[in-house]
Amino acid sequence: MKLPFDKIYCLHLSEDKERENQIKKQFKFLGITKQVDIWWTCKRDISNKIGKMITSLHTKFYNTYSKNNNKLYGNVFNCSFEHYSIIKQAYMRGFNNILIIEDDVVFNRDKEKIQYIMNNIPDDYDIIKFFNEFTNNLYDNEPVKFINNKTDLKPYKVSSLCYAISRNGMKIYIEEMDKKFRIADLILEDLKCDENVKFYCLSKNEFCMTSDQWHCNSNILFERFNND
Repeated sequence: MKLPFDKIYCLHLSEDKERENQIKKQFKFLGITKQVDIWWTCKRDISNKIGKMITSLHTKFYNTYSKNNNKLYGNVFNCSFEHYSIIKQAYMRGFNNILIIEDDVVFNRDKEKIQYIMNNIPDDYDIIKFFNEFTNNLYDNEPVKFINNKTDLKPYKVSSLCYAISRNGMKIYIEEMDKKFRIADLILEDLKCDENVKFYCLSKNEFCMTSDQWHCNSNILFERFNND
């Protein structure tokens, strides 16, 4: 299987070896290992000090986020900066589209289901979100589809777990983050609401889910990869 992206980036927390083993087994099972670049990162306990050294980042990000999250905002800043760095590098390398995933993702083991989703990706997308936090029902008979937030009023929340972004989407993302640097989830939420951005989301989690969500869901389509 080859997913229809120039490159797949996996944002990986280097301290978590179990996640590394699990995600690499999934790449092997899906046959996409050669498409993937592991983007290594680590916890940033000193990120608050770094942020204060960079005035623009401090004023645009820290003062807003740290009000109720004093213990977490350093790592959240780091994650957001890594997403920004991935997209900017991909844009500078001339890629037309990329898939960004975080290392706690669990892919559907039904390859036919994944291939169906890949075959139906909208041609005009700027950003596609493959994980829907408001959808956990994998048992209904409604076929999975791509929701266009401009025409479908079904609510969904944006997360940075797994999303695709086109070259035009990269340009928009970079410009928006340069204007106002913010949390990775929130920049996607803002772009979802932008009338000039073609933003899609899967109606059901039949491409992937979080590892935490997998533990709460007994659907046999999703399995751990320990025996591969």
